[in-house]
Amino acid sequence: MIVSCVGKNSRYYNSCAMPPCPSHEDRSSFKFSVSAFLISCCFFLIIGVKGQGKPTLVLEHVNVIAMSGEPVQADMYVVIEGSRIVHISKISPGGASARTINATGKFLIPGLWDMHVHMIFGDWIPKDENVTLPLFVANGITGVRDMGGDLDALKMWRTEIEAGKLLGPRMLISGPMLDGPVPRFPSSAPVKNASDGKNTVDKLHERGADFIKIQSLIPRDGYFAAAQEANR
Repeated sequence: MIVSCVGKNSRYYNSCAMPPCPSHEDRSSFKFSVSAFLISCCFFLIIGVKGQGKPTLVLEHVNVIAMSGEPVQADMYVVIEGSRIVHISKISPGGASARTINATGKFLIPGLWDMHVHMIFGDWIPKDENVTLPLFVANGITGVRDMGGDLDALKMWRTEIEAGKLLGPRMLISGPMLDGPVPRFPSSAPVKNASDGKNTVDKLHERGADFIKIQSLIPRDGYFAAAQEANR
């Protein structure tokens, strides 16, 4: 139950840039992600409907926080079809086929983004989709920016999440971090000079990285060559 709020205007995101989020003005569809930790039973219900065609879920009597500065919208009915919130009102939408959750006393907020994570980080953080991914969603995090990790494995996770085979957040992925000739961390690409910087960026682009992460030991010429190539 995760809705993308990501768009790209250039070849790579700047490593400090936050992805644009949807406008809060579109109340009819409320194109935010549901924060699953606020209504814990949603977590299990989502798992149960994976692979089905656009199931309908109704949250009854929930308090909606739109993060727009307006007061809490109390005692609302929220209708979710597939991965989209399609209706919010104080009136019950009816419909006997929908699954319902009595959310009295609970709060609903837009899904959260964690902008600096390492989900698969060499032998420091081994791959474990059964722990890492569900923990994000269970804590209301429906989007993450992975700032250094195993690119191919993370891309596979992302593909399986988008296909409904895994429960997890939306992902922006950098892949290996660009560092000096002898990197300090796992999941790193060594850069000795300008040529290394340019070539590493090109290879990461070919492999499907979303942005470039730079570490502090990269030499000056390698840094500027990587930055220039990333923005080409």
